[in-house]
Amino acid sequence: MNLVTLTVNSWDGELPRLGEFVKSERGRTAFKIVEIVMPTKPGTKHVCRFRCERHFALQNTDVVHEWRWSKR
Repeated sequence: MNLVTLTVNSWDGELPRLGEFVKSERGRTAFKIVEIVMPTKPGTKHVCRFRCERHFALQNTDVVHEWRWSKR
């Protein structure tokens, strides 16, 4: 399965754990976090990057965090 990278520009509270999902309120796709890449250079403007798998169906037991897309 192809992985997608989501750049986290800001995050309130504790970051999600591996295996949890992020999904926007109106989105059809949820993203399962399989890797969290922390920045290596000081002064970077993002919090981290999520490497994710796309999922279209969630279980009732899945942990889902709200995702907000950045304005372009």
